[in-house]
Amino acid sequence: MLDSSAVDPRRFSLRGKKWKYRGEGNANLVLALPQERKIVRLRKCDGIGSNESEDVLAEREREHVWREAVFCRGIMVPLLGDSYIQPPTAARMDRAEVRRLDQTVRTQRPIHRHHKSLQFGYVTVYPDYALLPLQLSLSGMELRPTFCVEVKPKQGWVPMADRRMSKCTYCLNQYLKLKNGSIRHQSGYCPLDLFSGNRIRMMKALRALVSAPQNNLKIFQDGVLVYGEEVGSDLGTVLRCWFGESLDISSLIDRMCSLVLEALTRDLTGRDKLSDSETDESDSDIAVWERGCQGLLRPTSLPNGYDTSGHRAVGTSLTERIPSALVTAVTPLLPEPPCDWTVETLSTDCILGRILRMQKLDRTGADRVYDAFRSRTRRGGNDYGYVAGMLSAGTGAGPGLSPLHRYLLATTAKDCSIMMAFQRLLEHDWGRIPDKHVVRDLDGQPYVMNVGVTDLDPKPLSCIEKHRKRDCEVLAACLELLRPKTESDSNATCLTS
Repeated sequence: MLDSSAVDPRRFSLRGKKWKYRGEGNANLVLALPQERKIVRLRKCDGIGSNESEDVLAEREREHVWREAVFCRGIMVPLLGDSYIQPPTAARMDRAEVRRLDQTVRTQRPIHRHHKSLQFGYVTVYPDYALLPLQLSLSGMELRPTFCVEVKPKQGWVPMADRRMSKCTYCLNQYLKLKNGSIRHQSGYCPLDLFSGNRIRMMKALRALVSAPQNNLKIFQDGVLVYGEEVGSDLGTVLRCWFGESLDISSLIDRMCSLVLEALTRDLTGRDKLSDSETDESDSDIAVWERGCQGLLRPTSLPNGYDTSGHRAVGTSLTERIPSALVTAVTPLLPEPPCDWTVETLSTDCILGRILRMQKLDRTGADRVYDAFRSRTRRGGNDYGYVAGMLSAGTGAGPGLSPLHRYLLATTAKDCSIMMAFQRLLEHDWGRIPDKHVVRDLDGQPYVMNVGVTDLDPKPLSCIEKHRKRDCEVLAACLELLRPKTESDSNATCLTS
């Protein structure tokens, strides 16, 4: 499945198509095709390197889009379910067309993104989850606006071995963002609340996201971004257009959050359900991918010698991934209240439940994973060679998933985005939409709803070292911002060196 040289991605062109600039991140630029209800993701680059030809770099991009499509189809779809993911198609565009597109779209891009450009013709084509799929769109509904809420839930599970402090990973990272100036105020959002299964805490988390969206919440109207960190639209105006009510802003936010919570906790799966009784201690070292990767969603058994209660394996010693002196210095400085680690029952087959199960694949903790990473890098290999190993494990041809495999899959689940599209239903629409796709707001108004998951790319092995450096930087930022100012600033530098 990973032999990209055996298959040439199909040709694709934007000629004659209406498209819109949707947005971009550090690595990709996204265009929307409203009439086709598709999005096109194009890789960005810094330019042609002096030591490699354009053909070599283009071939690397071809391998990248092919791997992305195979990873999603062969691993993510079975893990999360085809009710929540439609796999992308790898395609290629004419290079000359891509260069013209680069010039055309440049005026719509943020200036701080202009240092990267589009140069190669390999793309991935996805469904546009900001819009409803055709099978949920009834005649006449196209005249009503479709609103979509995108949520990046982040890390709702922290392995026991990594719970050294009173704050979770996301909340600690707020201090690094403050230090770097990327935010002015800390968010009140905590992923542990959203994944808790407690409705009160989950609503609290969603309200906090609306209040301080950062990069974790966006609202689209008919595929156009209307609210988020980089958009200055008035939230009250957006929500009144959505709900058509002259309510106060607090009531409108509650109405939206209740709808989003219904979508996040609604079971949209059909076949291949996970029963709650099958998700305890019954992992048999990864069953079979064709059975929906259900074994992976029961991540409780570990290779011999591993201990989930601490961060050491039996009979081995670990590299000090993060200086213990830094942990000791920061721990008493963290303010109250601590993050709430308690959990209640969360439906196994709702999208939050599926993502949480995937995050729980990582049970060994970051220290053990880092040791395995160091051992592997000494043997050589590339950043994505492990993907073939995952596919082999799924078909029964390989030895099963290692702690590295599990960590990288869990990391993908920590960085994914959930997109929930809503459109108001009228009385004559009732009964024409499957019940599982109908949700109601606080006043009982029904909406047709769909859920899609994006940003499910395989993570490079090198991200493990990147995470170690980031975690050290996070604790150094905590120390700098929380330590009394009378103490020497040089102490933080000494502890992290």
